[in-house]
Amino acid sequence: DEEEDEEEWSEEEDEEEVPWYARQDVLWTIIGIVALAIVAVLFMHSLSGSSTPAPTPTLAPQPLPTVAPVWTAPTSPPTLPPTTTVNPLLPKTRLHDNNICQDDEEMYGSLCYRKCSLLTNNTHPIRSSSWTCCSNHPCEVGNTVGKVGTSLICQGYDVNGAGKCPTQPGACFTNEELFLGVCYTKCSVLTKDQYPYRVGAATCCVTSGVGCFDIRQDATSPNFLAGGGGGDGDPSTPSMPHAPLTNLTEAGGVEVTTAPPDMTGPGGVIGTESRCAADEELYAGLCYKTCSIMTNGQYPIRTSSWTCCASHPCGTNQKGSIGTSLVCDGFDVGGSAALEVLGSECPHKPNPCNSTQEEVLGMCYAACKLLTQGKFPHRLSANTCCAETGLKACLDPSKLSMSATYNAPR
Repeated sequence: DEEEDEEEWSEEEDEEEVPWYARQDVLWTIIGIVALAIVAVLFMHSLSGSSTPAPTPTLAPQPLPTVAPVWTAPTSPPTLPPTTTVNPLLPKTRLHDNNICQDDEEMYGSLCYRKCSLLTNNTHPIRSSSWTCCSNHPCEVGNTVGKVGTSLICQGYDVNGAGKCPTQPGACFTNEELFLGVCYTKCSVLTKDQYPYRVGAATCCVTSGVGCFDIRQDATSPNFLAGGGGGDGDPSTPSMPHAPLTNLTEAGGVEVTTAPPDMTGPGGVIGTESRCAADEELYAGLCYKTCSIMTNGQYPIRTSSWTCCASHPCGTNQKGSIGTSLVCDGFDVGGSAALEVLGSECPHKPNPCNSTQEEVLGMCYAACKLLTQGKFPHRLSANTCCAETGLKACLDPSKLSMSATYNAPR
């Protein structure tokens, strides 16, 4: 029995024996060895270098940090390009044409008239009087044309470039208007076109003409006593009313200048020290009692035959008196040398010039015969002496001598 049991056990053991390649532990060992071999090959390959690099991962761009700009002051002022900006207050005129009137005007007798060349279509370009123009020198009846209009003055050829009364040389700023010889800021500018017409130094009106006698049509304010240069930041442009500036029509910048010396000017002697009595002043060619005496020094500046003002510019700061008879009454009187007319003390002509002087248009000038050693002894104007008497003779240029030095007292 024991031998049979051993034979059965041996047969069962032979039947259960498995080949090595089928054993599970052997298979896992082989797989592990192969995996290690693959890792080793890959490692060696990376060390030896490859022509095909591994792809580089793409990174999204990162925004740069924001840094506030830092301004550094320059060590020297920067160089700026030249500017060609023109002050809009300056009128557009030719400044180098030896003409202190407007471009369409010419000087005659110290006033600016519209050019004869424009009035006559250049057929008679030479002005020979306020109302006449001639074609060539000498100006005679045959080559002269004239026009006086219907009112004699400020019409016909007796006009300025704007067709109004002749004016003194110079110009106002573009935002100004000329009123009684003084430049004021335009009423249209000051009142925003509500009262566009100036009728006084400090008064603007809705309309022009007799309608302004209705005070309901007027606006009066001390603010209207202004020049066009106010508020432009330029100290050389007047901010108060002023006379026309000749440097706006002839070279000279923006500063107040006088007319060139070779132009006709007032000249002469008009002082009260030689022509009127001590208590008188010369105004418009006549001697009046001084405003200073009649107003106790409060209104010392005479502005007309009947009015005096306290200070320049003369506007609402004036005082007037016409009396009861209109003439030779009120402020319209002479002083200690007054002309007696029916019991009234009227203004009078000034005293004659002295023996070395001659009078032209109420002013005393050094005698032409002394200035020219007798060659041109007759004075024609402030700057002109003539060899003969009479207007016709002095229209011949060969008989004239002109010089700025003639426009002076002796």
